[in-house]
Amino acid sequence: MMTTMPSEQGRPHGEPLPQQATAAEPVPIDDSFRNKARELLSGGRRVTAGCIHLIGLADIREELGSRWEAVKDRVHDYTCRALQRVLSPNDLWFRLNDSDYVVVFAVLDKPAAQLVCGKIVANLHSALLGNSDLHRVTVRTAVLQIDGGVMVEKAHLDELLDRAVLAARGLEDGAEGGGVGGEATGDEPAVRRLSVARTKLPAPSVLFRPYFDTHKKVISTYACRPDAETARYLALRSAGGLDRERAAVAFDHEALASAVEIYVDLYANKFRYAQTIPVHFDTLAVQRNRRLYIEQCQAIPEHLRSFLAFELLDLPGGVPYGRLAELAALLRPFARAVMVQIADEAMDLHTCAQAGIRGAGLCFDPRVTDHQATDRMRLLCQSARKSGLFTYVEGVRNAVMLHAAEEAGVSYVAGPVIGPDAEFPEHMRRCSEAQLLKQNGSPLRKQP
Repeated sequence: MMTTMPSEQGRPHGEPLPQQATAAEPVPIDDSFRNKARELLSGGRRVTAGCIHLIGLADIREELGSRWEAVKDRVHDYTCRALQRVLSPNDLWFRLNDSDYVVVFAVLDKPAAQLVCGKIVANLHSALLGNSDLHRVTVRTAVLQIDGGVMVEKAHLDELLDRAVLAARGLEDGAEGGGVGGEATGDEPAVRRLSVARTKLPAPSVLFRPYFDTHKKVISTYACRPDAETARYLALRSAGGLDRERAAVAFDHEALASAVEIYVDLYANKFRYAQTIPVHFDTLAVQRNRRLYIEQCQAIPEHLRSFLAFELLDLPGGVPYGRLAELAALLRPFARAVMVQIADEAMDLHTCAQAGIRGAGLCFDPRVTDHQATDRMRLLCQSARKSGLFTYVEGVRNAVMLHAAEEAGVSYVAGPVIGPDAEFPEHMRRCSEAQLLKQNGSPLRKQP
């Protein structure tokens, strides 16, 4: 359960709060919560209206029944760690009683904060009860009345996600063209593809790039990447403009559709692997594009989501915490993790971690020397370790770079030395570095 109490900051004393449009029910609220909320709102810290929440474990306690007393300490420990992982240093949270936590967001608006808190509760349900059904996660928005009572508006997490999509659609009303249109082909029952016919863009093509787990010595992860022709076209879009945005959106939709469509077939044939799906910043930051992409994500089969991860591309420098947290919150219900590919090692990875990002990576082009790559990987891993993020690197092309990646502590590596892009992912394959270097024609020397 998650309860949201709108801020009274800036409201004249005694003025009644507006009535809610949806059905509501009176419920008692702990005096300590009300008093603490007022104390926080009257303090010097900046608090955005509508961003005081009550995360409750009552549903979990009821589900566990007699087992609650035996495991409650571990439940609270898990909850605390989940809050520390998701919230930023500017947010506040504390345990109110045996089954409730108060969370105060410093920046996020009400819809974004509801999604973040809803996802926290969903993660608790998944970890403690083995059920991540979004409809089962109840989110309650509480409005404090002048008589001290509370009116509660009920919603489920999947409904909140639907509202986010509808809100994006509403912002498009009256907009000419409405962005890049989507249409079902009839061949993809799980996730529909995006039509590029109206945009006169070349149809993007997707390949699967293998990643080597340097710790477990196994190739079990694949990332969607453009083929050579699509990559050349995407590179040309660097001049900017609407064609740049449309090219990125078209590729993101094709990558998602291809990844899910192929995984559905391979899963039925007992294949298991981790799948990384790239998504550009423009696809999620622009409302007309976000609506279509989230609609596509909602069609991802539930049983595949724990095998998927999203990778944010082309993040602008200095992207604020609030925007990053909002994007991560939108994607997390559909995957096990959200990662970010960084172009500038100066990016604040601690902010990324607090916003809900789980991993950070680099992509080296052929112009980067072995020495430059070694320095950049070392700096990346040092910063990522401090923030609790795993790391990945693309463009590893020889034994020198592979050895440097392992020495730095990179978790996953990809590139010519690991293997070429393929039309389909393969079964998990265990192999040593020596086997990889021999198979892919790289000399077995290390960096002197």
